[in-house]
Amino acid sequence: MANLPAVRTLEGDLVRCGAWLRPAEGAFTHVAKLALINALAPNPLCQALFRCNALRRSPSPVSGRSFLVTTWISRSRLGIAGAGTLGGFLSETCGRWAAVIASDSHLRFCRPCADLGYHSSLYQIDAIKACPIHGDALVNRCLNCGAQTPRYALTAESFQAPMRCHGCGCGFGVAWDDEPNYTVWSQVLDTRALMPLWRKLQVIARLSVEWPCLQSWCDVPTSASTEQQRIDCFNALLQLTDYPDIALQARVCITPIALAPRRPSWEIQSDVGRRAIYKSIRRRIASQLRKVGSPSLEHVENAFHTDQANGVTVPRRGTCPPLLHAFMLWTQRFEEFDVISSVRTALGYRSLSECSPTRLRTSILTWPGDLSANDQGWGHFAWACFLEALTDAIRWQCAVRGFEDPLEQDDPYDPVVQRQRRGFLEQLSLWSPKLSSAIEPVSSSIGAMTWRDASGALCAGLVTFRRTGVMSRD
Repeated sequence: MANLPAVRTLEGDLVRCGAWLRPAEGAFTHVAKLALINALAPNPLCQALFRCNALRRSPSPVSGRSFLVTTWISRSRLGIAGAGTLGGFLSETCGRWAAVIASDSHLRFCRPCADLGYHSSLYQIDAIKACPIHGDALVNRCLNCGAQTPRYALTAESFQAPMRCHGCGCGFGVAWDDEPNYTVWSQVLDTRALMPLWRKLQVIARLSVEWPCLQSWCDVPTSASTEQQRIDCFNALLQLTDYPDIALQARVCITPIALAPRRPSWEIQSDVGRRAIYKSIRRRIASQLRKVGSPSLEHVENAFHTDQANGVTVPRRGTCPPLLHAFMLWTQRFEEFDVISSVRTALGYRSLSECSPTRLRTSILTWPGDLSANDQGWGHFAWACFLEALTDAIRWQCAVRGFEDPLEQDDPYDPVVQRQRRGFLEQLSLWSPKLSSAIEPVSSSIGAMTWRDASGALCAGLVTFRRTGVMSRD
């Protein structure tokens, strides 16, 4: 302990030293230093700081003792030591967005920072791939043995030997090897490179953002999409703060839309303006389809299989053009009646006199629901819906390419056909929401958000994923 700098005693005889803490330091290393200097095991440590026990394990997406959020902490019961750690929780910087843009499943660290005993809560943001200070990749595995790091939370595993690998026992940096190196903890570290992002997160926390569809917002329906969703959310929020270093490379696009006075749904339903916008887009798509040409066009009613239980619509054959599949999906989401007749009419295989007037779904006409977009903003929405349908149709065709049209096979008892059917149905189950207007009246890849700008004015935006090379807007 000869290299121990001047310390001060807090309540309960806890010892700390302000020289150990640097700007933007996260709660994990702050608490780890308190644990080591005071020789506290996980439970006594958690009791001393937060008046509760550490958790052995937490299967939930956000741990019950997470260092991302303070919702599990009773602030009125905290002493000086516990209250002093709160500034290192990510939610103290970006508010309610902490668990939306960051993960506590594993500690993510920069080795040069760890060598100096430092870690920032900003490193838990999935979109931040490299340390802004050193440029080194952020890792969630021990660099000695490859074992995964513990949760970014006050758990028994994380704090039995804080900042050390539970597999091989090595520290995640030289400051944590063997006995703690208090001198290294006190060395100067220039953290100014973190400050631009730190300030942007504070701006996000102050923004009055409403994003109703956030929980269901999804680009690709896979079980491993949560990390990408956090990255997309982070990049979308950053666009509201004009942070070009990251936002310009984002997969997410926020298109500002003008708001209009809210009207009752019956009035919007009788308005010819939005029907005219819809029909204009429909004519353009039909024109592209006629250029593509396919036997499926003339017999579109036989080209698709629609599940009566959930409304999922998929082509019977892999030769069906994705553009036609997308046209069908888009029309089903927008129109209320006789979709097949509407598609045939648009393609020129049915006269207008044979088709009933176009009636759009009320939920589509009144998008985004809680607000009222003007007709131009609604037109952006309608076109974005088609681009999403086309993206889903292309991805669906790729997902089932190897199954050789199991819906068209004559011998359902053939073991090869049975295997293909199982694979096909597994994909169909995964993709059902994307391919059904009954499950997703509006694609989950499309959202709307509102926020207050610096002057307090209400702004609104259409939130979509960038679709380059699919179809031009012009």
